[in-house]
Amino acid sequence: MLAHQLPTCPPFAEFWQELPKVFEWLNEAIAAPTFAAVPGGAFGRDALDATWRLPPMVQAWGAEAGSLETIRFAAANRLCVQIDYTKVNAERTTPTIEPYSVRRTSAGHLLLFGVKADTGESRSYRLDRVNAATVTRQAFRPRYVVE
Repeated sequence: MLAHQLPTCPPFAEFWQELPKVFEWLNEAIAAPTFAAVPGGAFGRDALDATWRLPPMVQAWGAEAGSLETIRFAAANRLCVQIDYTKVNAERTTPTIEPYSVRRTSAGHLLLFGVKADTGESRSYRLDRVNAATVTRQAFRPRYVVE
């Protein structure tokens, strides 16, 4: 019923498989899982700004906001996102990633940290080089905390 209101609905089978764990958690039979933060460090010569946090809503940010809100929706619903990305050498790629975190460098660049869905490789992507983002129906089980 929500398909007309949401960009993409998670696959029902994934929801159904997780439902018993939710009831176990509600009955305090199991603890909520804990995850480490996605690996980050420096991006080129820029260190990450450890004090910066992504605001709750970014619609007022301008051009980046559309793709960023799409990525946030995918992350919140544990769905992979396919990004149209332009590398520094002008090559365009379309990786499918598990989105985990958006962080800012000391130079002010916003970085998307994720894991490539096909290889499991942790990667970072500059948001100003993301041309578009599309939510897929491919669900993922978090490896790291979704920030």
